[in-house]
Amino acid sequence: MNLLIAVFTLPILLAFGCSNVKTEKSTPSKPSYSRIIGGELTSEKHLAAPSTVGIYDLENEFICTGTLLTEHIIVTAAHCIETKPEKIRLVFGLQLFETLNAREVDIQEEFVRRAQATRRHPQWNKQTTENTSTVETEWHDLALILFKGSLPEGYHPATRLADAALLTEGNRVIMAGYGATHVKITNVNEKKYPNLKKAIESGELECEEDETTQKLKCYKIDFEGDDELFHTAATIRSISSTEVRLDESHGHGTCVGDSGGPAFIEHQGELLFFGVTSRGSFACDNTGVYTNTLAFKDWIDQTIIELTQGLK
Repeated sequence: MNLLIAVFTLPILLAFGCSNVKTEKSTPSKPSYSRIIGGELTSEKHLAAPSTVGIYDLENEFICTGTLLTEHIIVTAAHCIETKPEKIRLVFGLQLFETLNAREVDIQEEFVRRAQATRRHPQWNKQTTENTSTVETEWHDLALILFKGSLPEGYHPATRLADAALLTEGNRVIMAGYGATHVKITNVNEKKYPNLKKAIESGELECEEDETTQKLKCYKIDFEGDDELFHTAATIRSISSTEVRLDESHGHGTCVGDSGGPAFIEHQGELLFFGVTSRGSFACDNTGVYTNTLAFKDWIDQTIIELTQGLK
């Protein structure tokens, strides 16, 4: 799965999609190269497939994931909206780039849409998220995307969770996204690394102060994936006023590129949508943070009306 940005245990919080949000994170004991999501490829028959959509920013060249709320509205993370609507492509398919780059015109017309308008939550503040070091901050990491055109065959809006009582600690949550499936962490020599300051500022390196030696310790992190739709599951660790945190320390969780993607509660054989992937640990192996859409129901419903009222 793909981009998230931030998590904790002295955590370093990473927003999973695009921005280089700086936070804190537990120190890996050694370089690692492993499958971090522990997920499975999503088939067309999987319950998450008909409402999960790939999002690609042509200008900044990054991937996010979104969820269909109506036939013309997709919900995603606010940090996934970094450009004008006309630079955003919405991809309906299990393989994002294969669909987006298809030479056949009919495939493009059937499975790719252009964003017409976007709206981020008014309390989202990118600068605040970049400057915070606490994992408890409520980010309001939520945005809606309007698009024109009919839905491809087989796609339909997600069923939204209405009963907050189903969100309890320990309950199983299913997530989906087009993000990274592998992460490689390498220790670097801070004294010998070229242009260290620039590398840290650009997000090429993640650094923290060693609690024992008080010296700066840096890591180079590489993410890999095939931009295919995966799904996985984890349990709820805690719930705050606007966010839900999942325990992703057992090899199952979201990562870079999964930002904005759905989190579902499975109830009576149906997937009920409630969460938008926001951020997690820089190695995608600790806590995942999800915006709880139940807390924003009024804003979502009103914004859908405002965005679609002029749709022809």
